[in-house]
Amino acid sequence: AFYGPMFRAWELGVGGLLASTRYPNQIRLPWGLSRDNFSWVGFSLIAVAVLFFEPTSKFPGWRALFPVIGSALLILAGPKAIFNSRILSAKPMIWIGLISYPLYLWHWVILTFGRIHLSDKISTESILILVGISFAMAAGTYYLIEKPVRFAPITRKQLATITGLMGITAIGGA
Repeated sequence: AFYGPMFRAWELGVGGLLASTRYPNQIRLPWGLSRDNFSWVGFSLIAVAVLFFEPTSKFPGWRALFPVIGSALLILAGPKAIFNSRILSAKPMIWIGLISYPLYLWHWVILTFGRIHLSDKISTESILILVGISFAMAAGTYYLIEKPVRFAPITRKQLATITGLMGITAIGGA
């Protein structure tokens, strides 16, 4: 259920609905609700999921409602909601957002190998060190690989090489 797209499609659907709305923060809110309320409730739902769900909790299931609806409410609240403008727009949060994809890629590998190497009963201090290593690797990946590749001009020869390598990868995958 965790990896099956048929069980997670509704989560993508929520994101799709938000994405299909060109300006979600300009949607009129019903019953006099404020965007500030949306952002605080959204944050609270995510916090409940982080703080109160145990590793043994069945997920996704109904528990996935908390982070999905929470994220949707934060997005709907828009950039002018107090929580979004003061907390989520702070420089450290923006930096985490910039390195979030490489952090997503690195953290699982580093934490998994840490558990294999240090045993399943890994200490909190070890986890914090591994998370720090994950942040360092993510920052390095962002600044040394992602940023130069994303913002560098590309030549026709480079485009042809990349296209050829992607074709070889697709054939190998097939």
